[in-house]
Amino acid sequence: MSGCPLHYIGNRGSGGTTRKVMQFAELDSDKWLQFAKKSGPVGRFVYGREAKLLLQFEDRVARDFDASFVVSDVEKELFMQRIPGVVPHVLPNGVDVQRFRKGEGSEFRKRHGISMTETVLLCVGRIDPQKNQLDLIRALPEWKRMNPSVHLVLVGHVTNEDYESRIRTEIRQSN
Repeated sequence: MSGCPLHYIGNRGSGGTTRKVMQFAELDSDKWLQFAKKSGPVGRFVYGREAKLLLQFEDRVARDFDASFVVSDVEKELFMQRIPGVVPHVLPNGVDVQRFRKGEGSEFRKRHGISMTETVLLCVGRIDPQKNQLDLIRALPEWKRMNPSVHLVLVGHVTNEDYESRIRTEIRQSN
């Protein structure tokens, strides 16, 4: 249980104060650094500066909080390289496999007219701009040129109805 943020939140620190935890998932400063490396001169400057400022903020938060969490061992190693002296806990993104165990792939394929020999690309996540399902839909024609039997299946709770509407419009327009 020591890898669970709730364990830290539920335990009081010295003096009875609530402990502070931060779920970084990953270091966003590293994403900006990657953008900088792929960009031209202006992008390198802007993204590089943003990466530096964000890393300073991430460092300050990590040192101020009682515990930090990331989603993988790879992120943990990167975190320790970028923020020396702070060792985050790994709390992987999880899926409740029992919740989805009832699913029957062959029944799904039959209900939607997808043969067992056709490829299904499955995207599971809330329907929200942050998850960027529109890019998947826009990439589908290219995938279909490489594999005409590919089907994209989006599964998730709608958290942004306007975005869902944009997705449905894009699907209608692409057919």
